[in-house]
Amino acid sequence: MESKKVKLTVMQLEDAFSAIQGLDNPKMAYSSSYWIGRNMKSIREEAREIAEIKQKLIQDHALMVDGKTVSGDTPGSIKLDPTKADGYWKHLKEINDQEVELSVWPLSINLLNDKDGKPLEIRPSVFMTLDFLFIDDEAFIVLCKNYLEGLGYTVEKKASN
Repeated sequence: MESKKVKLTVMQLEDAFSAIQGLDNPKMAYSSSYWIGRNMKSIREEAREIAEIKQKLIQDHALMVDGKTVSGDTPGSIKLDPTKADGYWKHLKEINDQEVELSVWPLSINLLNDKDGKPLEIRPSVFMTLDFLFIDDEAFIVLCKNYLEGLGYTVEKKASN
């Protein structure tokens, strides 16, 4: 199946990364699991690059004492240099508002079943966040047909009785 390009803001990408992890279900049917995994990998790779950029932004704006960053009030956090805080928030907003182009493999919502063919229980918020991944059944069939024909297979519609 061919991938499609979608444009998301960095904030949408980060939300998508969290949401697609909610679909990581060992009870999911293999075919669905494969396509969710491909999408998860694509989103994760892009999210990792963004995380590195944001980490550098934090380091560039951290409060330093004797050449060391000052820890924040919560574990794993650091304090911002008060003289650089406005610049940090400005740059962070610019990063979050940037659009990124992402390759995804669309799939039908009707494929989100467990190994016994029963629909998986998925929160509505996950569907809304990952809306760019899902297509209707007819479009999905056309995508699969084009993919198979691209591999050299002949695909014919089965006559209905």
